[in-house]
Formats: sequence, C-alpha cells, structure tokens
Amino acid sequence: MPAGEEKPDEEAAAESYFTAGAEIEPEKEEQVVDSTLRDVTVAPPENMDFIERTSFYEEPQSPAAGFEAKDEKKIEIQPEADVKEPDLRIQFLSSLPEDEIKQIIERLKTQSFLLGKKVVEEGDFGDSIFVITSGEAKVVAHILGKEIELATLSVGDVFGEVAFLTGRPRTASVIADCELRVMEFNRLILEEIFEKYPEILKKLEDFYHSHLEDTLNKVRVKIKK
Repeated sequence: MPAGEEKPDEEAAAESYFTAGAEIEPEKEEQVVDSTLRDVTVAPPENMDFIERTSFYEEPQSPAAGFEAKDEKKIEIQPEADVKEPDLRIQFLSSLPEDEIKQIIERLKTQSFLLGKKVVEEGDFGDSIFVITSGEAKVVAHILGKEIELATLSVGDVFGEVAFLTGRPRTASVIADCELRVMEFNRLILEEIFEKYPEILKKLEDFYHSHLEDTLNKVRVKIKK
C-alpha cells in the first residue's frame, strides 16, 4: 500500500483484531488470569498478529443338589489394546534428541473430539498449546460480523500458540472436522522445556510470527468478498 494511503475501514479493523486485541464476538466475561501464569509473554508486533474394562468374573457356584451341572462355554475377554500415538514431527521440538521428545510426549494429555466439537473457543483465555495426532480441524474467526474460515489443520499441525505467547484471549475457534485427537502441552510442561532448552522458546516465537502475515492476508481477502 503506498505511503500515506489509508487502509479501508474493514481491513484496518481486521488487522486490529489480531494485533491490538479488538473486541471479540460474542463478548465473553473476562476471566482473571493469575500473574504467575504470564512468565513467558511476547508482545505482538505492531503490524501483525495473529472400561475401565470391567473384567467380569462370577464366583463359581455349586450346583444345587439333584441337578446336573451342564458344561458352559467360557467367554474369553481379550485385553484392551493400548492406543499408540503415531510418530509425529513436532516442528518446534525438532531439534531435541529423539529420546527427549519421547519423554515429553509421554507426559502429554491426549484428548478426543467428535465432529463439530470445539477444541478451543474464540474469546476464551488459555495457556495450552495443542498438536493434532489424528483427524482434521478448521480454524474459524468472527470479524466484522462475518464468520471467516482461516485454515484447515491436519496431523502434526500446532495451534494455540498465540494465546500462550501473548496472554491474550483466543483469536479463533478450532473445530473438529471429523473424529479428532490432540495432544496438549500445558504451561507447566512448556516452561520446563524452555528452562532446559531456551532455544525452543525462540523456535515457538518464530513459528508464531511466520503464520501471522499469512493469516492477515487471508482475512484481508475474505472481508473484501
């Protein structure tokens, strides 16, 4: 855009939404976030942001007197197979030794979501980052009264880093597009990683910045339609 030329109102509003914390639709009650949870923050750039398996065994019963016990077929209960997460390449952890990555993954909480369920919701506060292990999800934001689909995420994709790094509310909802499984990095685990490997924080910041301009470009195009 030439110097001195003002941005259209819609484009300026969209950019403000991702950079200056513009009002989010629908407005949600602000939650008080403990200041101790804001140790790792990055100021957004000025021009971008973005059964019990119940094994049932009956006690053997003695046949009643005068009745002949009949042979009964035994029902074998197969042990439940362990659910193994697929081998993933998590971009911001790629420089760590494989055994270290494996130890980190073993500590992560895994969650499942059915089609249409929200993993994170626009406007909510949160300090976790997520990685998709199976399925797909769509990223949706509401800007100037319009619902805008920003991206489709698949296995290995990371989301939630904006709220974690900036301390701001979630700028978009992430919604399961089919049966979805994700692993959650909570703040405690992330801060332990950063303390041991400071370069990982820098990688996460770079990952965050690399997606901002792309997201803003998509918003600018969509709001003009």
